[in-house]
Amino acid sequence: MLKFSATLRGLRVSALKNRENAGFVIARKFLFLILLLILNMFMLPLVLVFLVFMGVVMKFSILGIAFFLAVNVDALQAQDASEDNEDEPSTAAAAEDSTVATDTDDEGEGLEARIEALERKIETMSRDREEQDIEPYQEFFGEFELAFSGYIYSEAWFVRDNAGGVGNVTTTTPSQFDNHYFNLGLSGSWNQNIRMHATFEIEHSNAESYVEEAYIDFDYTDAAFIVRVGRIITPFNIFDDYHDPIGNHFVTRPHPIRRIVGSAWKTTGLEALGTLPLSDDFAFNYALYVENGRKEASNLRSTRQEQDNNSNKAIGARLGFDALDMLKFGGSFWQGEYDDDDRGSTTLADGVTPTPVGNLWMRMYGFYARLDVEGLSLYGEYVVATAENFTAPSLDAEESGAFTWLTYTLEDVLGDLGDFRFGVRWDIYTYNSQTYDPQTQIQSGQLLGKTQYQYAINASWLPHEQVDVKFEYLILKEGKRLTEVANNAIAIQVGARF
Repeated sequence: MLKFSATLRGLRVSALKNRENAGFVIARKFLFLILLLILNMFMLPLVLVFLVFMGVVMKFSILGIAFFLAVNVDALQAQDASEDNEDEPSTAAAAEDSTVATDTDDEGEGLEARIEALERKIETMSRDREEQDIEPYQEFFGEFELAFSGYIYSEAWFVRDNAGGVGNVTTTTPSQFDNHYFNLGLSGSWNQNIRMHATFEIEHSNAESYVEEAYIDFDYTDAAFIVRVGRIITPFNIFDDYHDPIGNHFVTRPHPIRRIVGSAWKTTGLEALGTLPLSDDFAFNYALYVENGRKEASNLRSTRQEQDNNSNKAIGARLGFDALDMLKFGGSFWQGEYDDDDRGSTTLADGVTPTPVGNLWMRMYGFYARLDVEGLSLYGEYVVATAENFTAPSLDAEESGAFTWLTYTLEDVLGDLGDFRFGVRWDIYTYNSQTYDPQTQIQSGQLLGKTQYQYAINASWLPHEQVDVKFEYLILKEGKRLTEVANNAIAIQVGARF
Protein backbone atom coordinates (compact mmCIF):
# COMPACT_ATOMS: atom_id res chain seq x y z
CA MET A 1 0.00 0.00 0.00
CA LEU A 2 2.84 2.40 0.79
CA LYS A 3 4.51 1.70 -2.53
CA PHE A 4 1.23 2.12 -4.39
CA SER A 5 0.49 5.49 -2.68
CA ALA A 6 3.95 6.77 -3.46
CA THR A 7 3.46 5.90 -7.10
CA LEU A 8 0.16 7.82 -7.24
CA ARG A 9 1.79 10.87 -5.64
CA GLY A 10 4.54 10.69 -8.20
CA LEU A 11 1.99 10.55 -11.02
CA ARG A 12 0.16 13.58 -9.62
CA VAL A 13 3.31 15.66 -9.42
CA SER A 14 4.25 14.68 -12.89
CA ALA A 15 0.76 15.55 -14.16
CA LEU A 16 0.85 18.98 -12.60
CA LYS A 17 4.28 19.73 -13.97
CA ASN A 18 3.24 18.73 -17.51
CA ARG A 19 -0.11 20.44 -17.18
CA GLU A 20 -2.08 17.41 -18.38
CA ASN A 21 -5.69 17.82 -19.34
CA ALA A 22 -8.59 17.30 -16.97
CA GLY A 23 -9.63 14.09 -18.68
CA PHE A 24 -6.46 12.42 -17.74
CA VAL A 25 -6.95 13.44 -14.11
CA ILE A 26 -10.50 12.02 -14.04
CA ALA A 27 -9.31 8.73 -15.56
CA ARG A 28 -6.58 8.45 -12.97
CA LYS A 29 -9.00 8.94 -10.05
CA PHE A 30 -11.39 6.40 -11.55
CA LEU A 31 -8.57 3.85 -11.80
CA PHE A 32 -7.62 4.46 -8.15
CA LEU A 33 -11.21 3.78 -6.99
CA ILE A 34 -11.36 0.52 -8.97
CA LEU A 35 -8.10 -0.68 -7.39
CA LEU A 36 -9.33 0.26 -3.89
CA LEU A 37 -12.57 -1.75 -4.42
CA ILE A 38 -10.61 -4.80 -5.58
CA LEU A 39 -8.32 -4.59 -2.54
CA ASN A 40 -11.30 -4.36 -0.15
CA MET A 41 -12.90 -7.41 -1.75
CA PHE A 42 -9.85 -9.47 -0.73
CA MET A 43 -9.22 -7.91 2.67
CA LEU A 44 -12.80 -8.04 4.03
CA PRO A 45 -13.06 -11.88 4.00
CA LEU A 46 -9.68 -12.18 5.67
CA VAL A 47 -10.73 -9.83 8.46
CA LEU A 48 -13.98 -11.73 8.98
CA VAL A 49 -12.16 -15.09 9.14
CA PHE A 50 -9.71 -13.68 11.72
CA LEU A 51 -12.54 -12.35 13.91
CA VAL A 52 -14.41 -15.68 13.79
CA PHE A 53 -11.21 -17.55 14.75
CA MET A 54 -10.54 -15.28 17.74
CA GLY A 55 -14.13 -15.71 18.89
CA VAL A 56 -13.84 -19.49 18.85
CA VAL A 57 -10.55 -19.36 20.79
CA MET A 58 -11.98 -17.07 23.44
CA LYS A 59 -15.07 -19.24 23.79
CA PHE A 60 -13.08 -22.39 24.45
CA SER A 61 -10.73 -20.51 26.78
CA ILE A 62 -13.61 -19.27 28.89
CA LEU A 63 -15.11 -22.76 29.01
CA GLY A 64 -11.72 -24.21 30.10
CA ILE A 65 -11.25 -21.68 32.85
CA ALA A 66 -14.76 -22.24 34.12
CA PHE A 67 -14.21 -26.01 34.17
CA PHE A 68 -10.90 -25.63 36.05
CA LEU A 69 -12.45 -23.37 38.68
CA ALA A 70 -15.39 -25.69 39.14
CA VAL A 71 -13.17 -28.72 39.70
CA ASN A 72 -10.84 -26.95 42.13
CA VAL A 73 -13.64 -25.33 44.06
CA ASP A 74 -15.15 -28.76 44.67
CA ALA A 75 -11.78 -30.09 45.80
CA LEU A 76 -11.14 -27.14 48.11
CA GLN A 77 -14.61 -27.44 49.62
CA ALA A 78 -14.06 -31.14 50.21
CA GLN A 79 -10.65 -30.47 51.84
CA ASP A 80 -12.06 -27.75 54.09
CA ALA A 81 -14.92 -30.03 55.11
CA SER A 82 -12.44 -32.79 55.96
CA GLU A 83 -10.30 -30.41 58.05
CA ASP A 84 -13.42 -29.16 59.84
CA ASN A 85 -14.39 -32.74 60.69
CA GLU A 86 -10.86 -33.43 62.01
CA ASP A 87 -10.73 -30.24 64.04
CA GLU A 88 -14.16 -30.64 65.60
CA PRO A 89 -14.11 -32.97 68.64
CA SER A 90 -16.52 -35.88 68.57
CA THR A 91 -19.46 -36.01 70.94
CA ALA A 92 -17.90 -38.90 72.83
CA ALA A 93 -14.57 -37.11 73.23
CA ALA A 94 -16.30 -33.98 74.45
CA ALA A 95 -18.24 -35.96 76.99
CA GLU A 96 -15.08 -37.67 78.34
CA ASP A 97 -13.07 -34.47 78.68
CA SER A 98 -15.12 -31.63 80.04
CA THR A 99 -12.15 -29.24 79.90
CA VAL A 100 -12.12 -29.19 76.10
CA ALA A 101 -13.54 -25.92 74.79
CA THR A 102 -16.65 -26.22 72.69
CA ASP A 103 -16.20 -22.94 70.86
CA THR A 104 -13.95 -23.05 67.77
CA ASP A 105 -12.66 -20.24 65.63
CA ASP A 106 -14.21 -19.46 62.37
CA GLU A 107 -12.81 -21.42 59.44
CA GLY A 108 -11.44 -18.34 57.71
CA GLU A 109 -9.86 -16.96 60.84
CA GLY A 110 -8.14 -20.27 61.57
CA LEU A 111 -6.70 -20.50 58.07
CA GLU A 112 -5.44 -16.92 58.19
CA ALA A 113 -3.81 -17.56 61.57
CA ARG A 114 -1.95 -20.58 60.23
CA ILE A 115 -0.77 -18.63 57.17
CA GLU A 116 0.49 -15.76 59.34
CA ALA A 117 2.36 -18.20 61.59
CA LEU A 118 4.06 -19.81 58.58
CA GLU A 119 5.02 -16.41 57.17
CA ARG A 120 6.60 -15.38 60.48
CA LYS A 121 8.56 -18.64 60.63
CA ILE A 122 9.83 -18.25 57.06
CA GLU A 123 10.86 -14.65 57.75
CA THR A 124 12.77 -15.69 60.88
CA MET A 125 14.59 -18.50 59.06
CA SER A 126 15.52 -16.17 56.20
CA ARG A 127 16.88 -13.53 58.60
CA ASP A 128 18.96 -16.10 60.49
CA ARG A 129 20.34 -17.36 57.20
CA GLU A 130 21.43 -13.89 56.15
CA GLU A 131 23.07 -13.20 59.51
CA GLN A 132 25.09 -16.40 59.35
CA ASP A 133 26.19 -15.69 55.76
CA ILE A 134 26.93 -19.37 55.24
CA GLU A 135 29.09 -20.26 52.25
CA PRO A 136 28.53 -23.55 50.39
CA TYR A 137 31.65 -25.17 51.85
CA GLN A 138 30.65 -24.09 55.35
CA GLU A 139 27.49 -26.14 55.10
CA PHE A 140 29.74 -29.18 54.83
CA PHE A 141 31.99 -28.15 57.75
CA GLY A 142 29.14 -27.02 59.97
CA GLU A 143 30.15 -24.14 62.25
CA PHE A 144 33.78 -24.23 61.06
CA GLU A 145 34.64 -21.21 58.88
CA LEU A 146 37.43 -21.74 56.35
CA ALA A 147 39.47 -19.27 54.28
CA PHE A 148 42.32 -19.69 51.78
CA SER A 149 45.45 -17.59 51.38
CA GLY A 150 49.01 -17.91 50.13
CA TYR A 151 51.55 -16.60 47.67
CA ILE A 152 53.54 -17.60 44.63
CA TYR A 153 56.62 -16.21 42.91
CA SER A 154 59.05 -17.13 40.17
CA GLU A 155 62.46 -15.70 39.35
CA ALA A 156 65.03 -15.35 36.59
CA TRP A 157 68.70 -15.20 37.63
CA PHE A 158 71.62 -14.02 35.53
CA VAL A 159 74.95 -14.68 37.25
CA ARG A 160 78.45 -14.72 35.75
CA ASP A 161 79.99 -17.08 38.31
CA ASN A 162 77.94 -18.52 41.15
CA ALA A 163 80.75 -20.20 43.05
CA GLY A 164 79.69 -20.34 46.68
CA GLY A 165 76.14 -19.24 45.99
CA VAL A 166 74.61 -15.80 45.88
CA GLY A 167 71.24 -14.45 46.87
CA ASN A 168 68.55 -17.11 46.55
CA VAL A 169 70.59 -19.24 44.13
CA THR A 170 72.07 -22.38 45.68
CA THR A 171 73.41 -24.23 42.63
CA THR A 172 76.52 -23.63 40.56
CA THR A 173 74.45 -22.90 37.45
CA PRO A 174 75.47 -19.41 36.27
CA SER A 175 71.94 -18.43 35.18
CA GLN A 176 68.54 -20.04 35.61
CA PHE A 177 64.77 -19.73 35.88
CA ASP A 178 63.31 -20.78 39.20
CA ASN A 179 59.74 -21.34 40.35
CA HIS A 180 60.93 -20.48 43.82
CA TYR A 181 57.84 -20.72 46.03
CA PHE A 182 54.24 -21.84 45.98
CA ASN A 183 52.61 -21.38 49.36
CA LEU A 184 49.01 -22.36 50.16
CA GLY A 185 47.48 -21.35 53.48
CA LEU A 186 44.33 -22.51 55.24
CA SER A 187 42.83 -20.50 58.09
CA GLY A 188 39.73 -21.40 60.00
CA SER A 189 37.83 -20.89 63.23
CA TRP A 190 35.29 -22.83 65.21
CA ASN A 191 34.27 -19.69 67.06
CA GLN A 192 35.81 -16.35 67.98
CA ASN A 193 38.11 -17.99 70.55
CA ILE A 194 39.50 -21.06 68.75
CA ARG A 195 41.32 -20.70 65.43
CA MET A 196 43.73 -22.66 63.26
CA HIS A 197 46.22 -21.83 60.52
CA ALA A 198 48.32 -24.03 58.26
CA THR A 199 50.56 -23.35 55.27
CA PHE A 200 51.94 -25.86 52.80
CA GLU A 201 54.95 -24.87 50.75
CA ILE A 202 56.64 -26.18 47.61
CA GLU A 203 60.06 -24.80 46.68
CA HIS A 204 61.94 -24.93 43.39
CA SER A 205 59.21 -26.75 41.43
CA ASN A 206 58.75 -29.57 43.93
CA ALA A 207 62.45 -29.95 44.77
CA GLU A 208 61.38 -29.31 48.38
CA SER A 209 57.90 -29.59 49.89
CA TYR A 210 56.89 -29.38 53.51
CA VAL A 211 54.46 -27.99 56.06
CA GLU A 212 55.63 -24.49 56.97
CA GLU A 213 53.03 -23.82 59.68
CA ALA A 214 50.27 -25.84 61.34
CA TYR A 215 48.99 -24.55 64.66
CA ILE A 216 45.87 -23.95 66.74
CA ASP A 217 45.25 -20.71 68.67
CA PHE A 218 43.25 -20.39 71.87
CA ASP A 219 42.29 -16.77 72.50
CA TYR A 220 39.85 -15.81 75.28
CA THR A 221 41.28 -12.36 75.99
CA ASP A 222 40.78 -10.41 72.75
CA ALA A 223 44.41 -10.97 71.59
CA ALA A 224 45.95 -10.00 74.96
CA PHE A 225 47.00 -13.59 75.70
CA ILE A 226 46.94 -16.25 72.98
CA VAL A 227 48.15 -19.82 73.42
CA ARG A 228 49.52 -21.27 70.17
CA VAL A 229 50.29 -24.98 69.78
CA GLY A 230 51.88 -26.70 66.80
CA ARG A 231 54.33 -25.95 64.03
CA ILE A 232 55.23 -22.25 63.96
CA ILE A 233 57.62 -19.77 62.38
CA THR A 234 59.96 -18.88 65.21
CA PRO A 235 59.26 -15.28 66.30
CA PHE A 236 62.88 -14.13 66.29
CA ASN A 237 62.94 -10.47 65.21
CA ILE A 238 60.32 -9.66 62.57
CA PHE A 239 61.70 -10.29 59.07
CA ASP A 240 59.90 -13.61 58.74
CA ASP A 241 56.64 -11.70 59.24
CA TYR A 242 57.42 -10.10 55.84
CA HIS A 243 59.16 -12.94 53.98
CA ASP A 244 56.44 -13.33 51.33
CA PRO A 245 56.99 -11.58 47.95
CA ILE A 246 54.83 -8.57 48.84
CA GLY A 247 56.12 -8.04 52.38
CA ASN A 248 59.77 -8.32 51.29
CA HIS A 249 60.55 -5.30 49.10
CA PHE A 250 63.49 -7.07 47.46
CA VAL A 251 64.06 -10.21 45.41
CA THR A 252 66.65 -11.52 47.85
CA ARG A 253 66.52 -11.89 51.61
CA PRO A 254 69.13 -10.10 53.72
CA HIS A 255 72.38 -12.04 53.93
CA PRO A 256 72.59 -12.33 57.76
CA ILE A 257 68.90 -13.28 57.99
CA ARG A 258 69.46 -16.20 55.61
CA ARG A 259 72.81 -17.30 57.02
CA ILE A 260 72.29 -16.82 60.78
CA VAL A 261 68.57 -16.79 61.52
CA GLY A 262 67.86 -19.18 58.67
CA SER A 263 64.78 -17.46 57.25
CA ALA A 264 62.18 -18.79 57.24
CA TRP A 265 62.93 -20.47 60.59
CA LYS A 266 60.29 -23.13 61.27
CA THR A 267 59.94 -25.42 64.28
CA THR A 268 57.38 -27.08 66.55
CA GLY A 269 56.48 -26.08 70.08
CA LEU A 270 54.29 -24.03 72.40
CA GLU A 271 53.97 -20.24 72.22
CA ALA A 272 52.24 -17.57 74.26
CA LEU A 273 51.77 -14.26 72.50
CA GLY A 274 49.66 -11.14 72.69
CA THR A 275 49.26 -7.42 72.23
CA LEU A 276 48.55 -5.01 75.09
CA PRO A 277 47.38 -1.51 74.11
CA LEU A 278 49.07 1.20 76.15
CA SER A 279 47.10 4.05 74.57
CA ASP A 280 45.37 4.86 71.33
CA ASP A 281 48.74 5.20 69.59
CA PHE A 282 51.02 2.79 71.44
CA ALA A 283 50.95 -0.96 72.09
CA PHE A 284 53.23 -3.54 73.63
CA ASN A 285 53.51 -7.00 72.04
CA TYR A 286 55.25 -10.14 73.18
CA ALA A 287 55.93 -13.74 72.21
CA LEU A 288 57.28 -16.33 74.66
CA TYR A 289 57.91 -19.86 73.44
CA VAL A 290 59.45 -23.27 74.10
CA GLU A 291 60.29 -25.39 71.07
CA ASN A 292 62.53 -28.02 69.53
CA GLY A 293 66.07 -26.66 69.31
CA ARG A 294 68.66 -26.78 66.56
CA LYS A 295 70.95 -29.64 65.59
CA GLU A 296 74.59 -30.21 64.70
CA ALA A 297 75.51 -29.02 61.20
CA SER A 298 78.25 -27.38 59.20
CA ASN A 299 76.58 -23.96 59.23
CA LEU A 300 73.87 -22.17 61.15
CA ARG A 301 71.25 -22.30 58.40
CA SER A 302 71.58 -26.09 58.28
CA THR A 303 71.01 -26.44 62.03
CA ARG A 304 67.25 -26.05 61.54
CA GLN A 305 65.45 -29.34 62.08
CA GLU A 306 62.00 -30.92 61.99
CA GLN A 307 62.35 -33.03 65.16
CA ASP A 308 64.62 -32.51 68.13
CA ASN A 309 67.92 -34.40 68.38
CA ASN A 310 68.14 -34.15 72.18
CA SER A 311 65.93 -33.98 75.23
CA ASN A 312 66.61 -30.30 75.88
CA LYS A 313 64.06 -27.79 74.65
CA ALA A 314 64.95 -24.34 73.41
CA ILE A 315 63.38 -21.22 74.86
CA GLY A 316 62.94 -17.81 73.32
CA ALA A 317 61.25 -14.44 73.61
CA ARG A 318 60.46 -11.42 71.49
CA LEU A 319 59.37 -8.12 73.03
CA GLY A 320 58.32 -5.16 70.94
CA PHE A 321 56.42 -1.90 70.68
CA ASP A 322 54.14 -0.46 68.00
CA ALA A 323 53.80 3.32 67.85
CA LEU A 324 51.54 5.62 65.84
CA ASP A 325 50.73 2.89 63.29
CA MET A 326 54.08 3.55 61.65
CA LEU A 327 56.93 2.50 63.96
CA LYS A 328 57.92 -0.95 65.24
CA PHE A 329 60.94 -1.75 67.39
CA GLY A 330 62.04 -4.44 69.83
CA GLY A 331 64.41 -7.28 70.60
CA SER A 332 64.68 -11.08 70.61
CA PHE A 333 66.47 -13.83 72.52
CA TRP A 334 66.83 -17.56 71.86
CA GLN A 335 68.79 -20.34 73.61
CA GLY A 336 68.96 -24.09 73.16
CA GLU A 337 71.19 -27.17 73.16
CA TYR A 338 72.32 -28.12 69.66
CA ASP A 339 74.41 -31.29 70.03
CA ASP A 340 73.14 -34.85 70.23
CA ASP A 341 72.36 -36.37 73.64
CA ASP A 342 75.50 -37.10 75.75
CA ARG A 343 77.91 -36.00 73.04
CA GLY A 344 80.00 -34.19 75.65
CA SER A 345 81.73 -37.41 76.83
CA THR A 346 82.32 -39.26 73.54
CA THR A 347 85.51 -39.60 71.51
CA LEU A 348 85.97 -37.56 68.35
CA ALA A 349 86.39 -39.28 64.99
CA ASP A 350 90.06 -38.23 64.71
CA GLY A 351 90.92 -39.91 68.01
CA VAL A 352 91.13 -36.75 70.12
CA THR A 353 89.20 -37.08 73.37
CA PRO A 354 88.29 -33.64 74.69
CA THR A 355 87.56 -32.73 78.25
CA PRO A 356 83.89 -33.52 78.86
CA VAL A 357 81.96 -30.28 78.72
CA GLY A 358 78.43 -31.59 78.98
CA ASN A 359 75.68 -30.31 76.70
CA LEU A 360 76.62 -27.64 74.16
CA TRP A 361 74.54 -24.49 73.99
CA MET A 362 73.76 -22.02 71.26
CA ARG A 363 72.47 -18.51 71.94
CA MET A 364 71.09 -15.79 69.68
CA TYR A 365 70.25 -12.13 70.27
CA GLY A 366 68.60 -9.68 67.94
CA PHE A 367 67.19 -6.17 67.62
CA TYR A 368 64.92 -4.60 65.01
CA ALA A 369 63.29 -1.30 64.07
CA ARG A 370 61.00 -0.38 61.19
CA LEU A 371 59.42 2.91 60.13
CA ASP A 372 56.73 3.09 57.44
CA VAL A 373 55.30 6.52 56.67
CA GLU A 374 53.94 8.18 53.51
CA GLY A 375 55.41 5.64 51.09
CA LEU A 376 58.81 5.59 52.84
CA SER A 377 60.07 2.40 54.49
CA LEU A 378 63.21 2.42 56.65
CA TYR A 379 63.93 -0.96 58.20
CA GLY A 380 66.88 -2.67 59.89
CA GLU A 381 67.84 -5.67 62.02
CA TYR A 382 70.89 -6.86 63.93
CA VAL A 383 71.57 -10.45 65.01
CA VAL A 384 74.41 -12.28 66.73
CA ALA A 385 74.75 -16.02 67.44
CA THR A 386 77.28 -17.81 69.63
CA ALA A 387 77.85 -21.54 70.12
CA GLU A 388 79.99 -23.48 72.58
CA ASN A 389 82.95 -25.10 70.84
CA PHE A 390 83.25 -28.82 71.39
CA THR A 391 87.04 -29.06 71.18
CA ALA A 392 87.89 -25.63 72.59
CA PRO A 393 85.31 -24.41 75.11
CA SER A 394 87.13 -21.13 75.55
CA LEU A 395 86.85 -20.31 71.83
CA ASP A 396 83.14 -20.07 71.19
CA ALA A 397 82.10 -19.76 67.58
CA GLU A 398 80.30 -16.55 66.70
CA GLU A 399 78.42 -15.11 63.76
CA SER A 400 76.86 -11.66 63.55
CA GLY A 401 75.30 -9.46 60.95
CA ALA A 402 72.95 -6.62 60.18
CA PHE A 403 70.98 -5.14 57.31
CA THR A 404 69.24 -1.89 56.51
CA TRP A 405 66.86 -1.12 53.69
CA LEU A 406 65.42 2.13 52.42
CA THR A 407 62.56 2.04 49.92
CA TYR A 408 60.12 4.61 48.61
CA THR A 409 56.82 3.95 46.82
CA LEU A 410 55.43 6.41 44.30
CA GLU A 411 51.68 5.84 44.38
CA ASP A 412 49.60 6.33 41.23
CA VAL A 413 52.62 7.68 39.36
CA LEU A 414 51.79 5.24 36.56
CA GLY A 415 48.07 5.99 36.63
CA ASP A 416 45.94 2.92 36.07
CA LEU A 417 49.10 0.85 35.64
CA GLY A 418 49.77 0.91 39.39
CA ASP A 419 52.61 2.07 41.65
CA PHE A 420 56.38 2.23 41.33
CA ARG A 421 58.89 1.53 44.12
CA PHE A 422 62.66 1.79 44.26
CA GLY A 423 65.06 0.94 47.08
CA VAL A 424 68.50 -0.03 48.27
CA ARG A 425 69.65 -2.53 50.90
CA TRP A 426 72.97 -2.96 52.67
CA ASP A 427 73.97 -6.23 54.39
CA ILE A 428 76.97 -7.11 56.53
CA TYR A 429 77.82 -10.63 57.68
CA THR A 430 80.75 -11.50 59.99
CA TYR A 431 81.85 -14.92 61.25
CA ASN A 432 84.88 -16.39 62.97
CA SER A 433 84.06 -20.03 62.26
CA GLN A 434 82.62 -21.95 59.34
CA THR A 435 81.39 -24.81 61.49
CA TYR A 436 79.14 -25.67 64.40
CA ASP A 437 79.75 -29.40 64.04
CA PRO A 438 81.43 -30.68 67.25
CA GLN A 439 83.01 -33.56 65.28
CA THR A 440 85.06 -31.11 63.21
CA GLN A 441 87.99 -29.36 64.85
CA ILE A 442 88.09 -25.66 64.11
CA GLN A 443 91.29 -24.72 62.31
CA SER A 444 93.29 -21.69 63.36
CA GLY A 445 92.61 -19.94 60.07
CA GLN A 446 88.90 -20.22 60.62
CA LEU A 447 89.10 -18.35 63.89
CA LEU A 448 90.12 -15.16 62.09
CA GLY A 449 87.26 -12.77 61.51
CA LYS A 450 85.70 -12.76 58.04
CA THR A 451 83.27 -10.15 56.86
CA GLN A 452 81.11 -10.16 53.75
CA TYR A 453 79.08 -7.30 52.33
CA GLN A 454 76.08 -7.45 50.07
CA TYR A 455 74.33 -4.58 48.30
CA ALA A 456 70.97 -4.74 46.53
CA ILE A 457 69.57 -2.09 44.20
CA ASN A 458 65.90 -2.65 43.41
CA ALA A 459 63.12 -1.23 41.25
CA SER A 460 59.60 -2.65 41.44
CA TRP A 461 56.37 -2.24 39.52
CA LEU A 462 53.19 -2.88 41.52
CA PRO A 463 50.25 -3.24 39.10
CA HIS A 464 48.11 -4.33 42.06
CA GLU A 465 48.55 -4.11 45.83
CA GLN A 466 48.94 -7.92 45.90
CA VAL A 467 51.14 -8.27 42.80
CA ASP A 468 54.64 -6.98 42.08
CA VAL A 469 57.38 -7.29 39.47
CA LYS A 470 60.89 -6.69 40.84
CA PHE A 471 64.17 -5.92 39.09
CA GLU A 472 67.30 -6.19 41.24
CA TYR A 473 71.05 -5.86 40.86
CA LEU A 474 72.97 -7.70 43.58
CA ILE A 475 76.59 -7.05 44.54
CA LEU A 476 78.41 -9.50 46.83
CA LYS A 477 81.79 -8.54 48.31
CA GLU A 478 83.62 -11.54 49.80
CA GLY A 479 85.79 -9.43 52.12
CA LYS A 480 89.51 -9.12 52.76
CA ARG A 481 90.11 -12.72 53.86
CA LEU A 482 88.37 -14.43 50.96
CA THR A 483 89.13 -14.43 47.25
CA GLU A 484 86.89 -12.09 45.35
CA VAL A 485 84.50 -13.90 42.98
CA ALA A 486 82.65 -12.44 40.01
CA ASN A 487 79.26 -13.44 41.36
CA ASN A 488 77.28 -10.22 41.07
CA ALA A 489 73.81 -10.99 39.78
CA ILE A 490 70.75 -9.60 38.07
CA ALA A 491 67.44 -11.00 39.32
CA ILE A 492 63.85 -10.56 38.16
CA GLN A 493 60.95 -11.74 40.28
CA VAL A 494 57.22 -11.88 39.62
CA GLY A 495 55.19 -12.53 42.77
CA ALA A 496 51.63 -12.40 44.01
CA ARG A 497 49.82 -12.87 47.28
CA PHE A 498 46.23 -14.04 47.65
